[in-house]
Parts: sequence; structure tokens; C-alpha cells
Amino acid sequence: STLIHKRTHTQKAKMKGENQQVTEIIKPLLDEENIFVEELERFLSQRDLTELRRRELLHKRWTERVWFPLQKRLEEHVAGRHSAEAKRRQSLYSHYLHHCNTKGFVFLDTYDLKEYNPFLLNIKKPHCFKVISVTSLNMDSLQLHHRPREKREARSCEADLHEWFALSKS
Repeated sequence: STLIHKRTHTQKAKMKGENQQVTEIIKPLLDEENIFVEELERFLSQRDLTELRRRELLHKRWTERVWFPLQKRLEEHVAGRHSAEAKRRQSLYSHYLHHCNTKGFVFLDTYDLKEYNPFLLNIKKPHCFKVISVTSLNMDSLQLHHRPREKREARSCEADLHEWFALSKS
């Protein structure tokens, strides 16, 4: 019984020593793994922030180059046409109200075109729009001209972002 007790005690001591050796071997690996995971998370966070900034710049550039000019042209077009169309509609509505006040009723199935035409408000006048077509050759050359500049701007933004992160770590 003492011999068995000695052997189990020796086995336990041997296992305890081996566990300490394994722990000493594994600890640097676990530390290295934790450092790697932290750096990977930092890198992915920076990449996400860079991508967000790139999208913001792209949206800003699109807004300035496409949306604002288009909106301005549209507002100018509507403002130029609005007063004449508004006056025409106001005249038609006033004529309608006058007709209703004198006749007392307006029905679509019983109307006299000499007195009042109820369809004048629904007649759509053709609008003339100037369409500018760009040949595919011109469009391709425009795209080739703008793409390198866009890439340079995106790279410059990424470089500024990396520099900012480097300064923030210090």
C-alpha cells in the first residue's frame, strides 16, 4: 500500500512538472496569438474607417459634380416655366369657378364646348427637352481621364488616415 501510495505520489509530481512545462511552452504562444488578434482588429478597424471615408468622399464628389448642377438646372427650368403655367392654370380655374357660379353645375356627360370645356386642365402640352448624346468614344475618354485622379485622391486620403493613426498611437 505504501509502494502504491509512493508511485501515485511520484506520478502526480511528474504530471505536475509536465503541466508546468507545457504551460511555460504554451504561454508565449498564447501571448503572441493575443497580440496578433489585437493587431488584426486594429487593422480591420482602420480599413473600415478608410473605406467609410472613401465612400464619404465619393458621395461628396458625386453630390458636387452631379447632383448640385442637375438640381440647379432643374430648378432654373421649373422657375422659368412655373410662372406661365401657373398663370394659365389660374385662368382655367377662374373660368371654371365663374362657369360653376353662373350655371350652378358642371357634368362631364352634359357639357357644351361653347360655354365651357372641362378637359382643358387635363391636356398635357408637349415639353421640349434638349437631349445631348455623348458618343461612347467620348464617354470612354472622359472615364479614362477621371479614374487616375480619383485613385490618386483615394490613395492620398488613405495615406492621411494612416498618418493620423500613427500620430494618435504616439
